[in-house]
Amino acid sequence: GLIPAVQYYKSCQELLGENFNRVFNELLVLLPDTRKQQELLTAHGDFKALEKQQQGSKPKKNKKKAWQTGTTSNSLELDCQVCPTCKQVLAMKDFNTHKTLHIGDDDFPSLQAISKIIS
Repeated sequence: GLIPAVQYYKSCQELLGENFNRVFNELLVLLPDTRKQQELLTAHGDFKALEKQQQGSKPKKNKKKAWQTGTTSNSLELDCQVCPTCKQVLAMKDFNTHKTLHIGDDDFPSLQAISKIIS
């Protein structure tokens, strides 16, 4: 929590280089702080938007890197989803299990909801 998400994103990207796109999804979903996940996801979105703007003005190089397969690392999409209830960023494979945890939340009203009814 000592550095902003944008700075953290850039530092990780510099350290991992081309391999960053391969590990970012796991890095994001394994963060224990939901707020930090959201900040990092926003930083990623902002960076990708900036990258697309810059690609329009630069000619593309078609070099293959060691970790690349048939798709370029820039075209890899994130394999995650944001829970609409708690805003946690989850891996797609974990989303349905996580969603079932919230089903029981509607059975009992929260203390905040009860306090609004009483007052």
